[in-house]
Amino acid sequence: MEFVNLFIVQKGHPNMASLSRPTNDRMIAGVCSGLGRRFGMPTNVVRLIFVLSMLLPGPQILIYIGGWLLIPNETSDNYR
Repeated sequence: MEFVNLFIVQKGHPNMASLSRPTNDRMIAGVCSGLGRRFGMPTNVVRLIFVLSMLLPGPQILIYIGGWLLIPNETSDNYR
């Protein structure tokens, strides 16, 4: 049951970070890192899920580019 609770997102949870692309934990643009921080998942797990999803047909690259364009860079205001 703890595994299920790990991925439940509660609205307004105090430990949940805002969605932004960090400047210090990027491989390409920081999209996977930002999503991992936002939802409390390890960054490498999000990256692995993305890479594995590339084996399936779909617009994964376009979604990543969209995240790159739409998710703001982390600023000094976002540091905790």
